[in-house]
Amino acid sequence: MAKLEPSTFILKNGRNIIFRSIAAEDADIFLEFRRQIPHESTHTMQYVGMEFPTKEETAMRLKAQLDDRVILNIGAFDSGKIIGFLNFRMQNPEHPWIQHLGQFGMFILKEYWGYGIGKKLLELQDAHAKIHGISRIEAMVRVKNDRGVKLYEHSGYKIEGTRRRAAKINGEFHDEYFIAKILDETNY
Repeated sequence: MAKLEPSTFILKNGRNIIFRSIAAEDADIFLEFRRQIPHESTHTMQYVGMEFPTKEETAMRLKAQLDDRVILNIGAFDSGKIIGFLNFRMQNPEHPWIQHLGQFGMFILKEYWGYGIGKKLLELQDAHAKIHGISRIEAMVRVKNDRGVKLYEHSGYKIEGTRRRAAKINGEFHDEYFIAKILDETNY
């Protein structure tokens, strides 16, 4: 079971943030978080007007993912509100050639940018991946997402390529970097 036990992180401003797995009973606040994200940034796959699953569907999906041994949904909680989220998964757990690959997506509310929450989410992800024998983690980040690119590079990710015109937002094309991190360079 991929469950992250609660841990406390103290922000620079003294506020306590709790990092833990997002569970079925968090469905309401998770949906609220997901609905807020596209209003704060276009550096995400969430968009304004997007249809979201119901609370019941979300709760069922979160429960199933919590029961999966590798999928990890990490929430950063501030006073019962989700303020950051990272979803980690394997690309195809059954395929023997790529069982070492993990992928992730991450969102943090704009009010909490710059406090180290993204760095902590990535650290928790890395520890989880290593336990499960995953040695390569991949993601995509928009080229214009300077803060995200900087965070990933400081966390050991390398830009491996550019997906040209990967997104079209408000009529404008945007490129994305394909990034990856090798967790154990010694075996490469």
